[in-house]
Amino acid sequence: SGETKLRRLLFIARRCEDEQLHASTSAKIVEHIRAGGNVKTFKELTIAYREAQSSATASSQSGPHGSWKGRAVAISGDPDWVEQTDAANKQSRIVLQGRLAAAQSNLNKEAIRTAYVALAQHSAATGESQDALSLLL
Repeated sequence: SGETKLRRLLFIARRCEDEQLHASTSAKIVEHIRAGGNVKTFKELTIAYREAQSSATASSQSGPHGSWKGRAVAISGDPDWVEQTDAANKQSRIVLQGRLAAAQSNLNKEAIRTAYVALAQHSAATGESQDALSLLL
């Protein structure tokens, strides 16, 4: 659902030729990223878009989208949102780690499992897929 939906939208946005479809898909991607608080992916897409814009400007001979493979998702940077969301994500992670520590100190197996699952879900939602996997294994 979350990460899969985002990857599918990115696939569509990078390969579609229709400008209207590209714009609406890009808007859905931004909406999905903002709803989930995925700062990492937002930064990656912002950087890729800037690189695509600069390479398209630098070499108009390499095609309509520069030398970048596929179309860039039109995302302009929003440093205020990134800063606020990153701080909120860090705070949420601290709270979840505190719950895990409390469950471990009480030796409550079900609470420990629940805390690990909550941390993994938070990591997955914020774009840290490998961290989420390591928490579950």
